[in-house]
Amino acid sequence: MITRLRNEQSGFTLIELLIAMTLMLVILAATLLSFNNAQNNARGNALQNDQLAALRPQMDRLIGQLRNVANPTTNVASINYADNYRMVFLTTDPSRRWVSYCLSKSNPESPQNEAIYYQFSGSSVISQQTSASGCPSTSQLVAGTPDWTTSIKLVTNVTNDITSGSPRPLFQYAGANGAIDASAGLQGSAASATTRVSVAIYLDTNAVAGQTAATDKSPRELSLESGAFLRNMNQAPVSRFVVHRGSGNSFTLDGGDSSDPEGRNLQYFWYETSAAPTDATQRPTDPLADLPDCDTTTEQTFNGLVWKCVGIGVILSHDFSGDLPTNIHLMVVDPGNIANLSTQPGMPLSFGSCPNTSSTTRPETQCEALP
Repeated sequence: MITRLRNEQSGFTLIELLIAMTLMLVILAATLLSFNNAQNNARGNALQNDQLAALRPQMDRLIGQLRNVANPTTNVASINYADNYRMVFLTTDPSRRWVSYCLSKSNPESPQNEAIYYQFSGSSVISQQTSASGCPSTSQLVAGTPDWTTSIKLVTNVTNDITSGSPRPLFQYAGANGAIDASAGLQGSAASATTRVSVAIYLDTNAVAGQTAATDKSPRELSLESGAFLRNMNQAPVSRFVVHRGSGNSFTLDGGDSSDPEGRNLQYFWYETSAAPTDATQRPTDPLADLPDCDTTTEQTFNGLVWKCVGIGVILSHDFSGDLPTNIHLMVVDPGNIANLSTQPGMPLSFGSCPNTSSTTRPETQCEALP
């Protein structure tokens, strides 16, 4: 063909021209497709980087506030409420005020509708938050005055709880005894046992509007994780006691084995029940709030089991009488107003007043000094 072209002046034939144009179009299409894919990838990466850049300062603030959880006072715990998707706590940064972080899940099927909100209050007292408080919360301790003065949407396109996959907690908690299950929510002494918090935020920054996670073909989600040790957090005390038998139904109760992780002084309150609790509903979930004041004249009933105060002090000598057997429980309270009711494994949760040695159901040795 080259020889023919050199000797002739007619140029390319129509067929040759069509073949050349077809090859050029194929090459151009492949080039444009590669360029378009590269452009889409660059766009997705830019969106992810922008979202992460905007999120990192918020994560840093959250972790900084957690590290500076305020020391609890005698009437206010440091954590108001905590679960897998909400945490409300008192911080010293920048001032002693309540802050709340929560995941809004108005439409879990769509990542565009999951967002993390940050709220703070100008008041030192707020109402008790729960899982049903809403996100952002609109609770009011005083009618007409919202608990939260400011609400900020920190980040959208969160995928921690999309229903097409396994829900992943925004917050996870741990204490001196390991991981703490917060799926049902933590309040009072249960929340105060928290000493470590882990935060994990999952994002689908390039999600397509109107598509669910199952049909969305945008770039994969990404995550940002961190954690904090609550260095100012007040840990719950440990309640333990031993029993020494006197004469008749007289006993000496010694709570000296109880302890406080921070080494602070404890208060000791002794309660009597006519029988041992048979299930969790007969034990106070928040003993400090649920048990009566220890003036030895008041009592409280939980699912048919009556709790009555019999005395105060690290060592109590008492002559038990009335319906037998008698069961004794020790509640210790630290200066942060965190309480613990005797529930330590291997320790006497309660004891029965000693019958005659002829009894086979409750041997006399149970009432001697315990190791």
